[in-house]
Amino acid sequence: FWIRAWKALENKESPEGLPAPWPAAALAIASSKNAVYPRGTVFFAPEPIVRRCLEAEGPSGWLNGAVRYTHPDLPPLEAVVYCAGTMLYHVFSGLPPFPGDDIDLVRQDMREGVFIPLRFAAPGLNAGIAAPITGALAPSARGAGESRLREIAVLEKTLETESGERLEFSACFNPLSDREIAELQAEKEQFQRKSGLQVKTRRFFTRNMLALGGGLLAAVILGFIIASIIRGRAAQPSTRGMSPQEVTETYYRAMNELDHSMMDACVIRGAGKGDIEMVVNLFVTNRVRQAYEAGMGTGMISARQWLRSGSPPVEEIVFGPSEPDIEILDGDDSDGELSYRCSYRLYLPAAYIPDREEEPQMPETQGPRSLSFTDTLRLIRYKDAWRIQDISREEKPEI
Repeated sequence: FWIRAWKALENKESPEGLPAPWPAAALAIASSKNAVYPRGTVFFAPEPIVRRCLEAEGPSGWLNGAVRYTHPDLPPLEAVVYCAGTMLYHVFSGLPPFPGDDIDLVRQDMREGVFIPLRFAAPGLNAGIAAPITGALAPSARGAGESRLREIAVLEKTLETESGERLEFSACFNPLSDREIAELQAEKEQFQRKSGLQVKTRRFFTRNMLALGGGLLAAVILGFIIASIIRGRAAQPSTRGMSPQEVTETYYRAMNELDHSMMDACVIRGAGKGDIEMVVNLFVTNRVRQAYEAGMGTGMISARQWLRSGSPPVEEIVFGPSEPDIEILDGDDSDGELSYRCSYRLYLPAAYIPDREEEPQMPETQGPRSLSFTDTLRLIRYKDAWRIQDISREEKPEI
């Protein structure tokens, strides 16, 4: 009767709109003995009154009278189809398709189509009856309300005998043997396990999509960083192919040029750490000074360049070793090791030269300041390249 009433309302226009498709909002006259209304009459109560009555009963009243049977997102016509499906499911299985007590969870189950198929909930139900009910509840039914309503209306004939009488409830079911019932029960349990796992997994990813997306983005960024580091290391300078003498000369030349990357390529196991840190600091200082004093000079000049130009008076800071005097101490590389002695003058900013109380401090305007050093270097063969393993430095007294 409820389905027929909605079918009659489908093409009627009402200034108040269609009534809410809630089971609690309709009263169907099923008896032919009623003196006022004939059998088949359906009365739709005004929505405000129904809503107020349901809300007065508390959360359970609103849940059982409206929420449990009505999809939260569908437009009116499709909502009618959906409500018809939920009521028919309840009629034939004895339980609503969404029996939970949490309103939010019930609505989520409706949106995702999470319910036990009628073949398990109502064993033996005629397939011609079960199909349109299941179709009305499936998520794919959205957007096809009109055709679904016609499909549900087919039940008018399905639930009647050839003479137009109402089909007995028991006639809607096919008898099942004990074996068939046991098989259906086993299938149902398997379906619930599989479906439960799928639903939990899907909802976990949906709930944590932002965090997972952030984690994936972080992983991608990390991958790019690692790849960049690998490419950067592959592009870093190397001493492969250099002789031990060339490695030694390159170390001091790189110091002159503030090339800490090349200095680092010449050493191994922390050798020259203090030199490299000093060069890094001076490199940064020089860049900052250049930024603030754009167009007013380079800020720093290498000692080698200054000495080769005749040591003229300069305003720039002079830094770096002079051309080192290199002497071989151990030239036998049969054990994979060699050693050299290097003598040179190291020109430094005043901040890097320790004060000596016995010597008068020279003003910065009297020229660059330097100290004399003798280094003993030990080189080893490491990954097909000669590298400096140890630098022992001794300051030579001024004469």
